[in-house]
Amino acid sequence: MQPADPPAARDLRAYAAALISAATRRDVGRAFATAGVAAAGAHSGDLSLAGKDALHRLAVAGAARFHGGDTSGDEAWAALPLAGESGPLGVLGLRFASPQAFGEEQRAFLADLAALTGRALERAARHDEELETRTFQHRLIGIAGHELRNPLTVVLSAAEQLSRTAAGDRDKRAAARLLRNARRMDRIVRDLMDYAQAQAEGRLHIAPREVDFHELCVRVLASLSSVHPERPVTYQRGEDVRGRWDPDRLEELLENLVVNALKYGAPDRPVYVGWYGDPEELVLKVHNHGPPIPAALLPHVFDPFQRGEDHSVRDSLGLGLYIVKQIVAAHGGRIEARSDRETGTTFVVRLPYAVPAAEARDLAG
Repeated sequence: MQPADPPAARDLRAYAAALISAATRRDVGRAFATAGVAAAGAHSGDLSLAGKDALHRLAVAGAARFHGGDTSGDEAWAALPLAGESGPLGVLGLRFASPQAFGEEQRAFLADLAALTGRALERAARHDEELETRTFQHRLIGIAGHELRNPLTVVLSAAEQLSRTAAGDRDKRAAARLLRNARRMDRIVRDLMDYAQAQAEGRLHIAPREVDFHELCVRVLASLSSVHPERPVTYQRGEDVRGRWDPDRLEELLENLVVNALKYGAPDRPVYVGWYGDPEELVLKVHNHGPPIPAALLPHVFDPFQRGEDHSVRDSLGLGLYIVKQIVAAHGGRIEARSDRETGTTFVVRLPYAVPAAEARDLAG
């Protein structure tokens, strides 16, 4: 039978466990104020970080007065430097209600407590910096997408006009190439803006209204056939279905799924688009033949900036399926991907006929 750990060791382990879940520096401060001060057996505590010109207090526990004030003479103080790999991080202060001997064992314990705190602060600082960087990147992406939106609309409109009015075969080919690339740029900019919104706000905005799903599908597939006339798409509709969805978002969803299937599907086999209505939801399927999605990649196909292993495909950022999942989630639906060598790849979308009450309240708020 192993001897029980001394209370000090158990308290230090409890503090270490609290620090493991402390993601930010503020979280570290809260862990110190609760588990850290208690582990030291102190009456109160103070955690301060080194700034450019002064210490900045991160956390205070109890009635700590580490910057002046009267003492009764019956208490004890301890101040320990917090060191990191890149230099000093700050100071950890402890106040004890009774005199302390500060023997070798206690000093070693307090040094371990300070070392744990220092490592946690250094790890949290990296997390905070990464979070600030990601926030800046998302804002930059959103601003860039917004600024590109208006001039790109002009380019796209001009390309569509040229495509309609081109006379000779050469002009028609040039206009078609211009329109194809303008639409590709439009899709990339749109995906960037949607990504920035989803990252910043946690979801995409939708504006539901009554939609005829068959009419929506015909519109999207007709538009794609003009861009990819060489690739056949088979379409199978269900019974007449109307629902309260955001038609612009559903067009984007269907376009992204079909474009993805055209990119990665076998060029000599048609892409299949079909749907039917269950009593409670619409079920949409988009299928393509060809090499399957690798098993290791399949759980991550809806992650942002994921691209297939076909390195010849370079006309996207890998945001299409991420945006699809965000659109489905905003409508309170579900999506799954199935892929194997025998049957190919199928994306199955299930959408309720109206946005559930919880999602509607979130959007209204």
